[in-house]
Amino acid sequence: MKAMTRCLDCGAERIADQCPSCGLTSAAAEVMFRRRLLKRTAVFLAGSLAFPYVSQIYPPLDLDLMLVFYGLLFFIALTIAVVLRPPRAQSPGA
Repeated sequence: MKAMTRCLDCGAERIADQCPSCGLTSAAAEVMFRRRLLKRTAVFLAGSLAFPYVSQIYPPLDLDLMLVFYGLLFFIALTIAVVLRPPRAQSPGA
């Protein structure tokens, strides 16, 4: 398996487990990446849930098509997040 060559937090190239630019290890950078992804997903989900209420102010919008679009966009982003998740490390005894 090929080792990761870029930091998930800052994107700098790294040759060891600890990033020379931001100082985070692989595990810490992954936590920061997941936290940032979760915040962005939460903002997107809140916006897509608030959209039907706001759209009542502007009734000419095609609400059904917009909800389908936001739903598809949300699940595509969720699928990408699952696919980008690195595999878990095997324990030494296994």
